[in-house]
Amino acid sequence: MNTLSIILIAMLGFLFALIVWAIIGTIKENRAIDRGEIPCRQCFACTRRWMFEDSRRNLNVIGLRRYIKMNEIEICEYRRRELYGEDEK
Repeated sequence: MNTLSIILIAMLGFLFALIVWAIIGTIKENRAIDRGEIPCRQCFACTRRWMFEDSRRNLNVIGLRRYIKMNEIEICEYRRRELYGEDEK
């Protein structure tokens, strides 16, 4: 084997390791979102949170709860726990 083929094999191995690392990271993140450990950054409460904040970035929890209930909006487990507490579903 010459030097070029050794370098090529090393680069392919590194690329494979990066792809596997990215896939495992994505799976771990999705499981954490499903368990409610981190926000999903896609639901209404995560993306439109700014609509219910004042100039000092204090969240109007009652207004956000009322809006979600009136419009029957689905939110992630993390934001549900944040707004309603651990026990309530």
